[in-house]
Amino acid sequence: VVLQKLQVLTGDKMDELGERQLANIVHAMGKVDAVVQKGIDEALVAKLQRRATKTAGEFTPHSIANLVHSFAKMGRRLDGYLLKAMVGRAIATSGDFVPQNVSNLVWALSKLGARPDAALLEALSAQSAATAGDFK
Repeated sequence: VVLQKLQVLTGDKMDELGERQLANIVHAMGKVDAVVQKGIDEALVAKLQRRATKTAGEFTPHSIANLVHSFAKMGRRLDGYLLKAMVGRAIATSGDFVPQNVSNLVWALSKLGARPDAALLEALSAQSAATAGDFK
């Protein structure tokens, strides 16, 4: 019942959702058990991905990692446009990634079977080296 209400509310407000709301909604969807996840409307997932692609320029490193990680936890591939948008935004904001963001994003891309391009790997490697003392 809660999932159905979330889907209705999200669908009605889709054009108003910003990066944080999108990442949090997908994160919440990833937290529910597998039985409930099967009830998630595929059309809603597609709309969330389109909205995230459209607003990719607003995403912070935390929201990038959270969104991609949550889709990976659900076993749902990113469409090509969203993957390209998130990778591009990750490169652009890589200097602001904290170790947890790097770890979550790299794990998620691996889980999704995505092969990140050299520019992303270089950017995240440089940031990892710069923040190596912060890794736990």
